[in-house]
Amino acid sequence: ALIPLEWEQSLGERILASIPGARNTCHDPAGTLALANLTALLGAVMELPYPVKVSVAELEFENALAAPGGYIVIGNSLLIEMQSPNELAGVLAHEMAHIAERHPMSRAVRTMGMSLIFEMLIGGDSGLTDTLAQGAGILLMFSHSRDDERMADHISLDALKQARIQTDGLAAFFTRLEKKYAHLENGSLGAVMAWLRTHPSFAERRQSAAITPSATELRAAMSDQEWAALKSICDS
Repeated sequence: ALIPLEWEQSLGERILASIPGARNTCHDPAGTLALANLTALLGAVMELPYPVKVSVAELEFENALAAPGGYIVIGNSLLIEMQSPNELAGVLAHEMAHIAERHPMSRAVRTMGMSLIFEMLIGGDSGLTDTLAQGAGILLMFSHSRDDERMADHISLDALKQARIQTDGLAAFFTRLEKKYAHLENGSLGAVMAWLRTHPSFAERRQSAAITPSATELRAAMSDQEWAALKSICDS
């Protein structure tokens, strides 16, 4: 809570600069507008500490991430794999929930400890955050605890319902991921497995996402035209 917003944004920018592909953002006007409209729709029903800045980028891995300062990056390879705008809405709402709870900044504080305070006091010029933002530091910062992930899931589902967006897409997305990565959850080693161990199981998340309000009319996250534009946002 004591970290100045300006410093947090600077930290987020440095972290994004160190992530392969995060700066290779896509700017097709129609796709950008569709993403901005969905972000605004979700932001209107979420308690955010500051505005979020969402982009699609040519990340070198299939993922989406939230960085300190309200930065959210969705990998184009992840976007391509999605089969409906409701799946994107679920993922975006989840990352926005991390921002709402300031999980990225909390993770940075837990990772760096007193060195973060030292960095802030001297104006952020010691190079400590640059070191953190390399290699394993990225995994440490963005591997949120299971409790943080469960909280983000809960907040995102509530936001989808408040925004009157269908939640079935999120359940479908988790079902597909569960099948794709089932062998990793059954004992494979490596960075992906380490990441999975910090998250609720896909089966648990799928079951939670499948729960929808019984008497509420929900809608698709965006029109077919908007979805088509967003899916091709990196083509131009």
